[in-house]
Amino acid sequence: MSKEFVDAISKGDNVSAQDAFKNVMMQKVGDTLEKERESVAKTFVASRQELSPEQETILAKDAEERENEED
Repeated sequence: MSKEFVDAISKGDNVSAQDAFKNVMMQKVGDTLEKERESVAKTFVASRQELSPEQETILAKDAEERENEED
């Protein structure tokens, strides 16, 4: 934990301890989310593959069929 949290607890200042705890937790959650965003972004870039002409044709036909179904 943080020094502020420990100091507030030792002084019996529960409101300050609560604020210090919230701040520490927000920082930890924010840091974890940022790391996860970076990880997801790396997999996006790493997993991108070039499609063969056959795969592009299949995807185009599939998209066209979906459009026709919606009409």
